[in-house]
Amino acid sequence: AIHAHCPPADKDRVGKPVAPPALARVIFATSYLDEGITPHNVAYVLDCGRTMTEYAYAAECKYDVHLRYVSRHTAIQRRGRTGRTCPGEYIKLYDDARLIKVHSEDSIGCDDEGASLTMEWIDWLPTLIALGVRNPATVAFPHPPLHTDLAGAVVRLHDLAVIDAPSASAQLTDKGQLLASMPFPTAHACLVLEAARFRVDTDGSTAWHHAAAAVAALKTERLTQRVFDAAQQRFAACRQRQPPYQTDFAALADVFGPVIAAALQDDPCPLGLDRPVIGDLVQDFDHARIALHYGSPQ
Repeated sequence: AIHAHCPPADKDRVGKPVAPPALARVIFATSYLDEGITPHNVAYVLDCGRTMTEYAYAAECKYDVHLRYVSRHTAIQRRGRTGRTCPGEYIKLYDDARLIKVHSEDSIGCDDEGASLTMEWIDWLPTLIALGVRNPATVAFPHPPLHTDLAGAVVRLHDLAVIDAPSASAQLTDKGQLLASMPFPTAHACLVLEAARFRVDTDGSTAWHHAAAAVAALKTERLTQRVFDAAQQRFAACRQRQPPYQTDFAALADVFGPVIAAALQDDPCPLGLDRPVIGDLVQDFDHARIALHYGSPQ
């Protein structure tokens, strides 16, 4: 009926399927991922770790909706349903420690602090800004972050040239956009970029591959902040010298290269890391090489 009333010039156009725009869908997960629905074309799922439960009280003729923390099983299901139809990224706004604490309970304790109070905002803010949030301070988190933590992260990100101004409403710089696409904490991703700028070949491999190995190793909990600080100092020394900087990058390879080599060859690890940590190390190293291959400065 609608087609019959259309002008002749529009009749061929009406009724034909129109391709949806290529928009990145972002889901702030509540009950949407709990209903067995597999979302399509989802680029990001931000899971606050909560779910809405409906309650009907027949005797009192009341209807209510409660917001509670999800169970461990539900949290695993949410992650599994993310990006089944296309590559997507699942971002938790709660930490794994809360799920580890729960064994047989139905839900995570409501008295637990949200991850937004304990997370490293210097690592989360670039991703949040990359999603299009103009002012992260105005996001309605279940547990709003402390203002001092957020402000301190903003200042630090500006010092690292990740954002263009020391303000919560700042935009990502070109460097910040690259860092936000890397599967590393911000400070570690900066370490990768420092190496990528030199592109110096050492023993048949490039320096930024060694840096990727270093970052992957530094992500493990068994290696301390002191090691990371030492690596940063080594790169700082590189900037003050003349090319080819091979000695410093070779030193990085001497420290972290055997770790990666042992992991790839299934040999005992020189640093004494157990097998699960080695598995994470290899996976992070692979992610590093992919990120650097597609996003490293030329």
